[in-house]
Amino acid sequence: VELLNEMPRRLLGADSLAQAGELIVNGVRELLNAPSAVLRINRQEFTAGGASPTGTALHLQIRTQPRPVELTVHSVAVAPELAEAISNLIGLAVDRAMAALRKLRSEGCRLGEEIL
Repeated sequence: VELLNEMPRRLLGADSLAQAGELIVNGVRELLNAPSAVLRINRQEFTAGGASPTGTALHLQIRTQPRPVELTVHSVAVAPELAEAISNLIGLAVDRAMAALRKLRSEGCRLGEEIL
């Protein structure tokens, strides 16, 4: 339960998409005590754990637009409510990381204009 309460704070603290991706796969894998997890954001893939085992897997299609976000956690089965909560949290973490990236790009453009 403590890990479940700490996970949003960890995930929403990511400053980049790469950091968010790593935190998500490691956090979900740890939370569900799964042997492996794979997160795909657009064309980027983040993996935690060993080889992908066969058998039961949790597949979450978090969103399709503007960038596809999918999570696969191997050898676990969870309640639909928990799966939905995890999906929502991942969506928020990815949105926040993308917003941080847009802000950095905007600041970079502004600074470039000031120099010129």
